Amino acid sequence: MKLYSLTALFSVVFRALSAVLFQNSVLAGIIISIGLLIHSRINFSLLVLAFMSACLLNNLTSTYADGISYYHLGSNMIMAAGAIGSFFLIPSVRSYLWALVSIPISFLLINGLSRLFGVYDLPIFSLPFCIVTLLFLCFFRLRISAGKLQLTILQHYSPERNLYQYLNGKERPGDLNYFNLNLPFMGVWTVSQGYDGSITHKADWGKALDFVIEDEEHQTYKYPGTRLEHFYCYNKPVLACGDGVVEEVVNHVEDNALGEVNTIENWGNSVVIKHLTGLYSKVSHLKKNSIKVKPGDFVKQGDMLGMCGNSGRSPEPHLHFQCKQRLLSAQKHWRTRLLIMSIRKISITSCAALKPRRGNATKYRNHQHYYKASL
Repeated sequence: MKLYSLTALFSVVFRALSAVLFQNSVLAGIIISIGLLIHSRINFSLLVLAFMSACLLNNLTSTYADGISYYHLGSNMIMAAGAIGSFFLIPSVRSYLWALVSIPISFLLINGLSRLFGVYDLPIFSLPFCIVTLLFLCFFRLRISAGKLQLTILQHYSPERNLYQYLNGKERPGDLNYFNLNLPFMGVWTVSQGYDGSITHKADWGKALDFVIEDEEHQTYKYPGTRLEHFYCYNKPVLACGDGVVEEVVNHVEDNALGEVNTIENWGNSVVIKHLTGLYSKVSHLKKNSIKVKPGDFVKQGDMLGMCGNSGRSPEPHLHFQCKQRLLSAQKHWRTRLLIMSIRKISITSCAALKPRRGNATKYRNHQHYYKASL
């Protein structure tokens, strides 16, 4: 008797699976179950869970004395549980719970619609599945916050692949958590003074970077080095480190003679860009009248702002680069606040030295750290 009941149970399971393809065949159900198990273990587990829950619910309510129709089990309850638990939702414990919730709702709809359509001798086919799935999707989309129950945004037609892509996309790309900035130049430059430098990067000006270009002998100029044009970085393009709106431009300050500094117009010719609310970048000591943008202009990452010069407090040509959370003025100091930002191939964190990554060359001079940074 037990063997007969178990055989009958398996027969119903496989016939219910075959009903997904409008079949009534145990063999077709076995083939479908094997293919489903190979394709998706998550979906297969929901199939088993939905079948057991539906049978348990029917035993508790005694709605169908002879058992639920294999067709309603397959084309409505099992399909609804699979669609909600693993196809339209990212598989999780919560999606499994909602798949279980869909069983009694499907049960009620099947019972109600069967009686209603039975008046006109019409079959309900997969109408309960369609109604339940659409109602759940509408409900999930009306939520103010998705929380931990996530809808599948990009469908890969595999619960495992959907889950993998979701977890990978959540953990891997820092681009989603950080505003990506590039260094404001092309080629290979050297940091001549980093965070909290011993020369001018102190106190409110501590979180800044000075860049120069050096040759193989670590010289910043070619012989004889008596003119600004002899310095490798002089008159080189300075680029926008990220998309944003130009907030402030200073373009009239004369370039200093070598060895001289202008402490009155400390920053020299500068461009300040607002990237986000609370995120500004500034490049300073540019060449006089070389700046091509004006306040209010929208710039894209990599757009040319001007040329590297020797204006302001700059004894020799170099580029000053700084990011801040609050703008005061290009000619006055910026209030220093903690800032974490990500730059391609270079990671700059608040209150930390510039760290080389991905094989950037490192060299040491006079117990001060100098790092080469390249795009």
